[in-house]
Amino acid sequence: MAEKSLPQKVKDYCGGDCLAAPAFSPIDDAAEYLNLLANAIDITDGGESINAKTQRRIKSLLLKDGAAAYEPVTKMWFAGAPAGGVDGDGDPLRIRLTAANGRTFARRPIWGKDEPTAGGAYLFRALPLGGITFADMVGQAVAFMHLCDVGAAQNLEAVKTPYIVTCKNPEIALSIKQAVQGKQGGQAALIVSDELGEAIKGLSIEVPYLADKFEEFRDHKRAELLTKMGVLTANTEKRERVQSAEVNAKIGEATDYIYMMIDYFNKQAESYGLPFEMHYNGSMEELYTDDVDDIEEDAQAGAQNDD
Repeated sequence: MAEKSLPQKVKDYCGGDCLAAPAFSPIDDAAEYLNLLANAIDITDGGESINAKTQRRIKSLLLKDGAAAYEPVTKMWFAGAPAGGVDGDGDPLRIRLTAANGRTFARRPIWGKDEPTAGGAYLFRALPLGGITFADMVGQAVAFMHLCDVGAAQNLEAVKTPYIVTCKNPEIALSIKQAVQGKQGGQAALIVSDELGEAIKGLSIEVPYLADKFEEFRDHKRAELLTKMGVLTANTEKRERVQSAEVNAKIGEATDYIYMMIDYFNKQAESYGLPFEMHYNGSMEELYTDDVDDIEEDAQAGAQNDD
């Protein structure tokens, strides 16, 4: 007596792995963008660029921790955090300085150029109101972009779902397999019986292709992130010629974001009476400053002609 064959399930055709969610190893792209942002600024001391080792320390503290403390006796930069108690303006009465090797000590904050420096330290905040760091902004954007990459990859896997055929009669299973192989081989016509024809109609399990939409969302988020770093990106959403006013607005948006940290750092250094100064080190101003001036001159000339 022939052994009765058991019906096979979908998972049996792919070892049980095709139904499982694909495994992804998230790549932390945050470091790439933080390095790009760090390279877009330069810090000087008395007009001379600070050495690379010290700049790396200052930029790391400002971008990742949101604050950096300068100790005038040792002339070193530390991670600065409140150490208890605040004054009437909400600023700390003591700040805890932490070196990269873990050494910590407390100092009195110096808020003005006329205050005594003995036993004190200067606290530089990255942003005027705090509450978020540039590392946080980069991390949020990178997390969203990673979700888009995962969604696109999952969608590509989903559209490859195998063709499913229902077969009530196991005796025609071999005929179904041969018919499917003929279809995959590009056979123009398949001649089958009525029973086989009903069996190979299959089930509709089509999945819409959305990978391009996920990639579009990812690229849009990436453009937003680069704009915050002072990096201009191409306008891929428009096919027509971009007007000069739009270019000017895009430049203004990019410079406002990057100068949010630059201007505040310089204001603090000026109020402390320190010779430090932060400068924009990117190519945007070199490439577009002259163009913006030309745009403004053309606009003014056009307004005069209209009068």
